[in-house]
Amino acid sequence: MSTTKILYWDQGKSSFVKKIWKFLRSEFDVIDYTFKAKNNLSILFELLRQAGISFYHVFSCKMVVCQFSGYHSLIPFIIFSLFGRKKIIIAGGTDCVAFPSIKYGNFQKKHLKWFTKKSFQLANIVSPVDETLISYSYTYQDNDFKEQGYRVYVKNMKAIDCVIYNGYDFNKFKITNKGRKANTFLTVAANLNTQFGPILKGIDLIIELSRKFSSCTFTIIGGEELKINHKPDNLILIGNIDNSRLIDIYNDNKFYLQLSMSEGFPNALCEAMLCGCIPIVSNVGAMKKIVGEQGIVLEKKILIY
Repeated sequence: MSTTKILYWDQGKSSFVKKIWKFLRSEFDVIDYTFKAKNNLSILFELLRQAGISFYHVFSCKMVVCQFSGYHSLIPFIIFSLFGRKKIIIAGGTDCVAFPSIKYGNFQKKHLKWFTKKSFQLANIVSPVDETLISYSYTYQDNDFKEQGYRVYVKNMKAIDCVIYNGYDFNKFKITNKGRKANTFLTVAANLNTQFGPILKGIDLIIELSRKFSSCTFTIIGGEELKINHKPDNLILIGNIDNSRLIDIYNDNKFYLQLSMSEGFPNALCEAMLCGCIPIVSNVGAMKKIVGEQGIVLEKKILIY
C-alpha cells in the first residue's frame, strides 16, 4: 500500500461505495469519513464538522476524494484548494442529472444544485462511471430535460474527465444453478421508500407487468415496504439483503429487469448478467451499452395500464 494519504468523503457505505472504498484502501492510506446529514439542521452541523476535519487533515493528505458531488464535497474542496491540494469527484448518477417530474437529481434542488455545481467547478478530476454522466441526449421519456450530465448543468469547469467503469468479480458472480425457473423476472432496487424511488427505478412498470402477465413471477428485492393496492399474487416483495445472498437469487431467475428512468452504470444489472440472467433494460445511462446484443432494450417508456 502507498504511504500517500488521501481524505475520502461519502454519504453512506452502500455496496458500490464499499467497493470503491476498498479499492482506494489497496492503493492509498485512506482517511475516510461519512457525511451523515438527514435534515437542514444536521447539514449545518455536518458542514461545520467537515471544516474542522478538513483543516486537520489538509496538511498530511495529498488529495481529497468525494463519492458524488453535493453538500458533502464543497467545504473539503474549498479548504484543499486553499492549500493547493488535488480534489477528485467520483460521479455516480444523482449528482449529474435533473428530473423535476419525480423530484430526483441534484440539479433540480435549489440549494443542493449550488453546492454540487461549485464542487464540480473546484474539482481537478471528475471520474464518472460512464460517459453518459458527462453529457448525453435523453430520449427515454418526455417529461424532463432532453440533455443530462454534469457538463450540461455546470459551465466553466476546469476539471479533467476521467471515465472509470465499474468492475466486477466474475469468480464471485457466476452461473451456479442449472435449474433456473422459467418465466421469472427479478429487479434489485434501493431507496424505494422515498418519494421518487419507485418511479425512478421503474417499479411502476414492473407492477403493471405483474398484473398483465399472471403466469409469470416478478420479484422486487428492496421492495418490502412498498404500498401496493391489490398486490398481485405473482409479485413478490423482499427486503434488502446482503450482496452475497443475491448470487443464488440471480441464479434462480430467468430475466433481470432494470427499467429505470435514470442510471449511471448499475451494479445489480451487471451482477445479474454475470449470473446468467437475460437483461431487459430501459434506454438510459450505460445500460444499452452494457446489454449489447445479450438482452432487450426498452427505447421509450410506455405505460401499459
